[in-house]
Amino acid sequence: MKKILIFFLCFLLCACNNETSSFERKKISFDKIFQIDEEMYYIFFYLDGCLACRNIVLYLKEISALIKENIYSVDLLECSFAEKNESNIGVSENEKLYIPYAPYILKIIDGEVKEELAGYQAIRENDNFFSQFS
Repeated sequence: MKKILIFFLCFLLCACNNETSSFERKKISFDKIFQIDEEMYYIFFYLDGCLACRNIVLYLKEISALIKENIYSVDLLECSFAEKNESNIGVSENEKLYIPYAPYILKIIDGEVKEELAGYQAIRENDNFFSQFS
């Protein structure tokens, strides 16, 4: 049993080594968040090396295959945020965003944040956040 557990852990570490960067093809810079020419899209904030972020990327890969909208990723370390605020709902400018930690996802509709989810558990438990399920 111990050997199986060790094998499984090694497999996870190797398989997930660079999962976060798998969204590299849709990686955007912080200053481009509100410049995307789409009616609705998602912004995923992550940190390299963050275990919760890696696990959410696996989940987002599944979701992105089911929804029509794009999910873009932004490295949290490349961002500069506003002072702490209660919520990002209604924000339409980078300078007013406040993202306290990763993983964090914003749903942007018509250039304005309409919904947000913070943390692994919140993202995993809110399938209706993604348009296909709402």
